[in-house]
Amino acid sequence: MRKLLLCCLLAAGLNPGSSHADSLRKLTGPQIGVKLAGMEFSDDVHWREVYERGGRLRSYDMGRARIGKWRSMANQLCVDAENTGVDECYDVWLAGEKLELRRDGSQPIAGILRRPTDPVAAPKK
Repeated sequence: MRKLLLCCLLAAGLNPGSSHADSLRKLTGPQIGVKLAGMEFSDDVHWREVYERGGRLRSYDMGRARIGKWRSMANQLCVDAENTGVDECYDVWLAGEKLELRRDGSQPIAGILRRPTDPVAAPKK
């Protein structure tokens, strides 16, 4: 029976010894600052967020642009998307360019982390 299950999983393209969640690793506060500064996080369709150096956050969601702030605090990414003074904080998980933001009781926000697609946000060399 176990052999049959293994064959079915392999045929479906799944590896029973690992999962997507296993390949992600949780970042610490200092790692969050280093990895996100000067980078863009996006789902490639509906939204993108640009984490500028110095803590400025530019976000674009379904054509709506916003300016806010971001920072690393207590091993989490904390964002104030519209400068309201209210932070939303997330655990940050990374595997290559795949990034997930996680909060208790919520579905993870998953996307791709890369250099910004617009030249305004590109880090200076």
